[in-house]
Amino acid sequence: TTSSSSTSTSSSSSFTIQGKPRLGDHTFVVISSPKLSFDEAENDCIGRGGHLASITSTIENTFIQQIALYYSDQNEFWLGGVFSGSNHGLSWLDGRAVNLNALVFANGEPDNFGDCLLNNARQKNGEPLGNVESFLCGRRRGYICRIPFAQISSTSTSTSTSTSTSTSTSPSTSTSTST
Repeated sequence: TTSSSSTSTSSSSSFTIQGKPRLGDHTFVVISSPKLSFDEAENDCIGRGGHLASITSTIENTFIQQIALYYSDQNEFWLGGVFSGSNHGLSWLDGRAVNLNALVFANGEPDNFGDCLLNNARQKNGEPLGNVESFLCGRRRGYICRIPFAQISSTSTSTSTSTSTSTSTSPSTSTSTST
């Protein structure tokens, strides 16, 4: 009679926080490739448990600029701001309150050139820039997701137990003849 029993427990999470910058209760993911349209980028961020990044303080603005420069060599990134309405006012897709004092607009911006907010991390020569502008939503760019830390740190645990028993009894007779 042979009996065996095993129990295993595993824990996994959708994302790892290692290597992803965190500010407050959110982590940020800088995605350079593939470049996506504004709507595609927002849908990807939603699939990751968040939204395109919103900026409501000068601390967040500085943080976003620093991670864009550090985590990518791209110049431009979608943020989660849209310009809409008769006054072409800015709103954040994640519903946060707009604080225009937290943003550094490029000269002449917003200029109604596009309805989506683009972060200019650096100039074409690679020098840091750190401003935002309205841009055409269908253009393909990198993007920055802002994801609640709870979405990233949540884990799923599964436990499985298996037991098997086998019994074998058989008489054995062997005869061999060689010439």
